[in-house]
Amino acid sequence: ERLGYFKGVNVETPEVPGTDDQIDISFQVEEQPSGSISASLGFSQGYGLILGANYSESNILGTGNSLSLGVSFSDFQKSANFNYFNPYYTLDGISRGYSAFARQLDYDARNIARFTTDALGVGMNFGFPIGETRRISFGGLLEYTKITEGIFPAQEISAYLDENGEESINYKMNLSWRSTTLNRGIFPTRGHSQNLALMVALPGGDLQFYKVSYDAQVFFPLGNTFTLRLRSELAYGDGYGDTELFPFYEHFYAGGFGSIRGFENSTL
Repeated sequence: ERLGYFKGVNVETPEVPGTDDQIDISFQVEEQPSGSISASLGFSQGYGLILGANYSESNILGTGNSLSLGVSFSDFQKSANFNYFNPYYTLDGISRGYSAFARQLDYDARNIARFTTDALGVGMNFGFPIGETRRISFGGLLEYTKITEGIFPAQEISAYLDENGEESINYKMNLSWRSTTLNRGIFPTRGHSQNLALMVALPGGDLQFYKVSYDAQVFFPLGNTFTLRLRSELAYGDGYGDTELFPFYEHFYAGGFGSIRGFENSTL
């Protein structure tokens, strides 16, 4: 059930005829759709007009590998993404994934600040199981970023660009630890999950900075109908080495329907 490939799983353990110390284990599973092709047209208060198309498959030809391709267009974001992931790259459960993206973000349209960023990136990541419910992942990302000031930008933006320039190439390293005991891969009703992640822009690139984040959630079943979910997010970022100012476009933002209600999108 944790794989997310099956709608239902039933396990039976009949005794082996003629023995008193052996059983057979019989699994009956009902698969559920693991892929989708979608197109979207909509309007959001936070993003304006939204156009998009996406293809995703989490179980390519029954291999367990996943692939996703997507494009998105809105007042805030124009992007194209590619992701491929093999959860069992080796027999020991080591995973390997590839990713590539191109995106343009207009932060003025998101009510954040008056600037835009154009970015290109390619990356690779690996994962190692350290227990039945815990996993360590690490990887690298090569990213190019160009920043364009808008009309009347904040002084912080102008000061940062005067010191670091409009364009940068960074070598990012990612390290994360994840633990999950959720009973299902989709719509869990009990268990918990935790994720601790570190991202470092390494020396050798144009900028040096880091971000640390932690998120957790826990599910409590309330009878057979309802489930109580509690969640938290913590994050911190700063520059180091030759980068005195933490890149303003890497800041954290909150507010809005999916974050903190009562505040406009990205006002915190």
